[in-house]
Amino acid sequence: MLPKWSARLCVEIAAATGWNLARCRCFAGIVIGILASRSVKLGDLAAHISGQAQFSSKTRRMQYFFQDFEMAFASVALLLSAMLGQLLGGKWLLALDRTNWTSRGGEVNLLTLAVCLGDVAIPIFWEDLRRDGNSDTAQRVRLLKRFIAAFGSERILALTADREFVGQRWFRWLQLREIPFVLRIKDNFQVLAGSGWRVPVSHCFRNLKLGSARSLGLKKVCGVELEVSGLRLPGNEYVIGVSCGVAEGEALPLYRKRWRIETLFEKLKTHGFNLEGSRLRGEGKMEKLMAALAVCAAWCYCVGEWHVREVAALKIKSHGRPEKSVLRRGLDILRQIFTGCAAEMPRFSRVALGFLRRISAPPVLN
Repeated sequence: MLPKWSARLCVEIAAATGWNLARCRCFAGIVIGILASRSVKLGDLAAHISGQAQFSSKTRRMQYFFQDFEMAFASVALLLSAMLGQLLGGKWLLALDRTNWTSRGGEVNLLTLAVCLGDVAIPIFWEDLRRDGNSDTAQRVRLLKRFIAAFGSERILALTADREFVGQRWFRWLQLREIPFVLRIKDNFQVLAGSGWRVPVSHCFRNLKLGSARSLGLKKVCGVELEVSGLRLPGNEYVIGVSCGVAEGEALPLYRKRWRIETLFEKLKTHGFNLEGSRLRGEGKMEKLMAALAVCAAWCYCVGEWHVREVAALKIKSHGRPEKSVLRRGLDILRQIFTGCAAEMPRFSRVALGFLRRISAPPVLN
């Protein structure tokens, strides 16, 4: 079953990207191998690569792919948008974050721009910073420019990000490009209070009831005039965000959806594909692996969303949360299809194949 699905995926990727057929074949084999093995280790993937070649030859083929292939990541982004289709809607809520870990003594630090969908986010552009620590404004701008070049700034409903993604140059660039955003700031950021004194911004929300929210209106933060709103949580903790280009009262509800990118990282790592187990090192290699994982995540989400909507809704457990995520539902179904063990094999296979056929079709951007 795996060779059939790998060949089908290869055909669609070749039609969509125009890449060399051998590279498409290898990329498709990597995607199918990741889904089948729930691993990104080359040894685990080689066991699922189709063909009669020696195991070592299959491993070397993937090594050459990660080392030599100049991948056009804009093509991957368009491929992902085509696969997700109408699930994306007219405007997209974006989340910017990074995930980092130490691999073979070196730092992997992936700055990721993702589209929030349902209970997860799907990566659309990414960059390995190849060092520890936060990203700088130039790196964030570069990632947003890649998105704008592919889809246009009018596609953005809002950009959300956590407390490390702040700064005067960053705020001003987003305003200049007219990109709506909701960014969380630290509680100790200084703002001008009604008394005329500069105080920590959390001071302005100290009288709020637990669970209540309030907008302060326009305040200067890092020298830039932005809308400031906050929410008080138990334990004297606050969620305070600055926003621009977002409707009044919508900033914090939009920011709350940012958590879906954290769910994405969880699914790529321990609860999905064991990304931290990768031993790939070297410039560009982790970005290519992330491209394969993005295709895996998009395909899993599409299949899972269809199954939840058309076949069986997710069960809600006693603690009030679903038994599993939509993406995990899709992963389970795809793995059953690959082994020929799905309960409704013909139907499920047609649906899974339908999402692959979207890849080579031009994405419909409303």
